[in-house]
Amino acid sequence: MLKVDEFEKALVGSCYDLAVGEFRLVYNLEKCVDILVDRDGCSRSDAEDYIHYNTTGSFIASDQPLFVEPMAMKEIVNEHR
Repeated sequence: MLKVDEFEKALVGSCYDLAVGEFRLVYNLEKCVDILVDRDGCSRSDAEDYIHYNTTGSFIASDQPLFVEPMAMKEIVNEHR
């Protein structure tokens, strides 16, 4: 399991990924953005761009962390219509 030390406070838990046969850590994406904004003093937009380019948008290894966006069921249903 790969971990992202700078996002330790955004850690939600872990999950088993059947596709790769390994456990993966799960982080709250919004909290990761908050951490970058607070730590680096950057805008939310810049923090989101950084995470998407350097973390969620890049392949590191099969056991790399997952990043979730907490949503209510209503938001999920509306988003996928």
